[in-house]
This record gives sequence, structure tokens and C-alpha cells, in this order.
Amino acid sequence: NDPNICSDTDEDGCDDCALSGTYDPSNDGADVDGDTVCDATDICTGGDDYQDSDTDGLPDACDVDIAFDNVVEFISFYALPEGETWTSLPDGPEEDVTIPTIFGDLEDFGVRIQSESESAIYSQFGWIGTLVGTGVERDHGYVVVLDDLLGSEELEVYGSIEPDLVYNLHEGNNLISYPFRGSAPIQETIPDDAQGSISDVQTASAAAMHINGVWYGGLTELEGTVGYWFTANEDVSFNYDPPTEGVARMASPIRSVPEEYAYNQSTQQAFYFISSATIGGEPIEKEDMIIAYNDEVIVGSRYWYGDITDVPAMGADESEIYAGYCTPGDEVSFKIWDDSQQKLISMNVGGETNWNNLDISLISLSEQSIIPDGISLDRAYPNPFNPATTISFALPVESEVSISVYNLQGREVISLISGNMTAGYHSVTWNADNYSSGVYFVKMIAGDIINTEKIMLVK
Repeated sequence: NDPNICSDTDEDGCDDCALSGTYDPSNDGADVDGDTVCDATDICTGGDDYQDSDTDGLPDACDVDIAFDNVVEFISFYALPEGETWTSLPDGPEEDVTIPTIFGDLEDFGVRIQSESESAIYSQFGWIGTLVGTGVERDHGYVVVLDDLLGSEELEVYGSIEPDLVYNLHEGNNLISYPFRGSAPIQETIPDDAQGSISDVQTASAAAMHINGVWYGGLTELEGTVGYWFTANEDVSFNYDPPTEGVARMASPIRSVPEEYAYNQSTQQAFYFISSATIGGEPIEKEDMIIAYNDEVIVGSRYWYGDITDVPAMGADESEIYAGYCTPGDEVSFKIWDDSQQKLISMNVGGETNWNNLDISLISLSEQSIIPDGISLDRAYPNPFNPATTISFALPVESEVSISVYNLQGREVISLISGNMTAGYHSVTWNADNYSSGVYFVKMIAGDIINTEKIMLVK
């Protein structure tokens, strides 16, 4: 009980409040959700009325605040208005679960919304798409795209909760919600009798794979406001087990990667779970980074965190920022940034690398031992760049190599490599933090062969 609001003189477990919220031990009423606030004065039906961490006057349990920091977010709602018309706040306006009401605050950002099988978009003609006629549903997850997002934006929805919600998954991919405000480890919140029917779970840039009763991957917990793709190997129904109060969150093994190896989150993605990765026969270290490529375009990356590391590979979408990203049937290749050697190393793959949306593959990586057929200077990546770009090259035999960068006037601005190099695949990174924007030329001399490439620094 909250001593600052009411007392419980009649000791029935419910604060002595009348409909007006004043002290009245003869008219305290029932307390179905057990939060010590009488049903007659309950603000958050089914949840705790006393917790309000953002001090907006709305109890946390029924207050959904979703931050949009990226163009693409996978979201869901643990609380929603009840039905087509519902008074969401005391003395507030009627609200509903239609797409215009729930997502109306995002209309200025070129918003697109996808559920598992339907979509909606806000256009010059207003909201269009089959999802408009369906509205937002409690058990569904949503992929939201804000094409015109420049900073961050927040979406707020207030409603009732339904923690005993039943999820009916069909065989294949299901985009669903998580019905609690808090978070819980995957292996604890998905009931044991349902876990055997689920092969993997994905959200934006993180996934978990179920192998022999154990969950592996960078997605360690499920949490409210996030949408998840569940892949079921058979039809299954379940209720989530609720989070345990007072338990600290599990630390995610996923770390941010350097900007030169970053990628854009897409609505389309697949994951490659790396069971082992070796260079020179030795396991890689946690400061080493695995990079996924479609041809020469980076489509995903992840610092190695041991065990079985999930590496995302993004697919092409409507926007130009996904140019060169994966399409069905593409073969994804991998390189590892070896931190101890400070170079990129091309890897052989054991396992399937064919890309399809929402696919999961279990593979292993080992250093390529193939000797190149000839001397080559590969395309620098990224290009244009800011502030660093990586220059890769190949040598069929041990050679004396010189790689330098020149400006438009033909003056050498920096020497990157000058010396003897072994046969194989090599790379070097130029960090141009101290140089001005403009066009530069990379010149490589190996034996009698000269290669050049134009690169552009844009600050």
C-alpha cells in the first residue's frame, strides 16, 4: 500500500479509496489486479499503478514509450487501448487501435509499417495498405521504417495490458510481440514445452538459435516494445512466463563496430552463426571482427564473442542506402579483421552461405590458404569514405611492394606500405583524419606491375 495515498483500515489488501480517490474505508471496493489500488480508481488495469519512472503521470505497466533512433526498428506494444473506442486516460479523449491513431505521430517521417503479412504506408493520399483495415494487434510485431528520420523520435501509446496473452504460432516465420514491460532471458520466458518447437528468434541485428536445448547468439533476452521473428518447426501455442521482479538484465555480448565496418539495418536480414573461426590454425580473439560481404559491399559485422557468434547479413530494400545488399540466392563471403596483425583476412567457409530473408545458417570460418593467380589492387572500401578506408591487394609470390596516396597535384601525401610482402591476400587502412576532403589516388607498385585507384574523402 502507498501511505501517501490511502490506508487499509479494514485490512482487506486494498487501499481504502472511493471512486473519487479520497479516504473511505467503507467503500474501498475490489482489487482484481492486486496492486492495492481499488478497481474503481485503477488507472492501469492489470498492472502496478504506483510505478511511473518517466514521471508523466502514467503507470509504467500501461505506458508504452518506443524510441526510434534508426531508420528501421522492430517493435511491438505490451499495452494497447481496448478495442475500437476506449477512454485511455482519466478524463482523456477516446482512443482506438487504428493505424492512424497509433502511428499518427510518425506521419512526417515517411513512415512504412509491415506486419507478418500486411503493410501500410503514409502517402500524399493518407494511409494506404491492407494493414490500415486491420489495425494494431497485441500479439503482433511490426517492422517500422522511417525514411525521413534525421535524429530520433518517440512514439507513446497508453492502454491496458494482457499478460496471459496466448500466442498461436504456425510452422514457419511468425512476427510477434512480447507482452510485458520488462525483459527476461529467452530460455526462461519461453515455456519449456514450447522451446522444442522453435528453431530461432530474430530481431533487428540480433538473433538466437536453439541447438540441442540451448540458446546461442547475441539475442539473450526478450523485452517489451520489441518485435520478434519466431521460426517454428511446427504449429505451437504458448503463454510467455513473466519476467522475475528484481532480477538484473543479462549483458548483451554484442558491441558496436567501427564506422568503417558498419552497415544499415534493413527490413530484410539473415544470420550466420559462426561455430568456430581460426587464423593460422588458432582460434580468433574477442578483439577480432567478422565482416559479411555481398561482393565488395559490407552487409553485416560482429565482434567475435566466442561460443557461437551470430553475424547479420542485410538484404536489399527500397532505399538507395541498401544498394548492393543481398538478394535471394546471393552468396555471402566473410573476412576477419585480425586485431593482432591489424589487417583483413579472407576466410574459407564451411557450410551454406546462400542468402535468403530470415534464414539461419550454422557455419565455420578458416583462413584462406589459396595463393592468388596474379597481382591485384582491389577496390577500396568504403569509397567515398570518412575518415578511414581499407585498401586490399593480392600477391601471387613474395614481392617488394609500395603503396602510397597522392593528391590531385601528384604529390605523395602518405606512404602506407614500403617493403617486402609475402604471397597471399593483404590489406591496409588509411585513416585520413588529418587530411582535407577531396580526391586522392592510391598507387601500388609490386614488381613490374603498377595499379592505381581513385578514392574520395568526404568530411
